Amino acid sequence: MFLKKDIVEIMDEDKNIISQVIRRLELKKFVRRKTDKNDTRSKLVFLTELGDNKIQMTNNLMDLKDRVYLEVKLRDIDSFMDNLKLFIS
Repeated sequence: MFLKKDIVEIMDEDKNIISQVIRRLELKKFVRRKTDKNDTRSKLVFLTELGDNKIQMTNNLMDLKDRVYLEVKLRDIDSFMDNLKLFIS
């Protein structure tokens, strides 16, 4: 749970832009907004289960991308070393 004003501060972005982003995320059911009981001018933003699942899926895809990239880099290094050995001999 975050206060909208905290999101604005953390993201260092205009509050209108953050409001638009939150609205779009809410339409996609990734977050939900609720009025703060202690300050009715403030809105609390909650991540939904769907939003949490989307974050987990995105993180898994990023991890997979990193592993594939590392594997390709390791093969490039192996190939370079093989070529270097041929060049030296």
